[in-house]
Amino acid sequence: MMQRVGDVSWRCGQHLTCQLNSVAASPVALKKRMNISRADINTGEVMPSSDRDYNRAGARWVTDLPTTEWDRSLAVLGGHPLQSALWGGARATVDGIPDLRWAALGTNGCCLFMARAETRRIPGIGTVAWVPRGPTTAPNARLNQIHREFLDKLRAAGYLICIDDPYPSRWVDPVAGTPLLPRPRTVCIDLTVGKERLMSNLHSQWRAGVRVAERSGVVVEHTRQAEMVSNFYAMCESISRDKGFVLPGSEALMLRLCALEPGPDVEAVLFLARYEGRVAAGALAIRCGNSVHYMWGASDRTFARQRPGEAVQWAVIEWALRKGCHRYDLEGIDPEKNPGVYEFKRKMGGKEVDLPGKQGFPLGTVGKVLLFAGRRLGRL
Repeated sequence: MMQRVGDVSWRCGQHLTCQLNSVAASPVALKKRMNISRADINTGEVMPSSDRDYNRAGARWVTDLPTTEWDRSLAVLGGHPLQSALWGGARATVDGIPDLRWAALGTNGCCLFMARAETRRIPGIGTVAWVPRGPTTAPNARLNQIHREFLDKLRAAGYLICIDDPYPSRWVDPVAGTPLLPRPRTVCIDLTVGKERLMSNLHSQWRAGVRVAERSGVVVEHTRQAEMVSNFYAMCESISRDKGFVLPGSEALMLRLCALEPGPDVEAVLFLARYEGRVAAGALAIRCGNSVHYMWGASDRTFARQRPGEAVQWAVIEWALRKGCHRYDLEGIDPEKNPGVYEFKRKMGGKEVDLPGKQGFPLGTVGKVLLFAGRRLGRL
């Protein structure tokens, strides 16, 4: 079993460029600057419940938030790790993909709107702004004017199209873009119910798998050691080759994510299940605030009887509970193209969620033509 290419949304950003080509500071400083505290992350309280129409008050745009401040704000707003500075920095270092980070601050200094846009180039034509699993916004806020200002800033910077992928969509009256590709679905597990309830919510076969793994002597560890990350990647690559699909990401990207010093708000961790000393399954997860996201995973079918896949996922859940997390996002399901992974995730007792999906915003005449052609040719 493996987390496949279609289950991970950031991979789509790599496809978007190819498809268009074919058409043609410290926590104290942060608190002073943005009025965000550790308690805000734990309670989800980001701003007063009144004054939700932030279009009237206007916003102050900043592009120079330090890495720690950006990730702290993203965590407070419940954003996705693909919008984190940790992920953006890793992609820039490993893949040479530059990005811009825009944040709109309200009158009280709180962050209302965040977008980390990756620059994708179309040779001989121009650039596209790709916002994976973003923008991220304050909950239940009216931000359509702020969103328009963001698109205007991209236009002024010379981008032809903005393609975004909101996660989750919580803002009122969003600016309508052109829908692109099928809407993604995922499974989210509510961790606030506690360990006992989580165990009882598991499908009986899945729950039995956890117990079989324990009786069989399967041991799960979490690590960031480079050698272990490389071993995990080799297993992922072998399984993807045997099953005939392209493995998203690279060994270098996994290594970079795990090598970076874990911050208080965003961190990448590799979980490995071993049986008799051999790696039998693994999962690379990224925590963003009080949410954990399943980014890569693989299970060697040689050890199917020992159920290491269930063991490693249950270890992620236990770790997330110790971290005080509220949600575990299993990152993508596709019952038709990947029924095995779908059934595995479905039996974990979570809720299936429809996400808004990608949408395109042409930022000028050339962008309109590219977007129209891409859709007509079935590339977008």
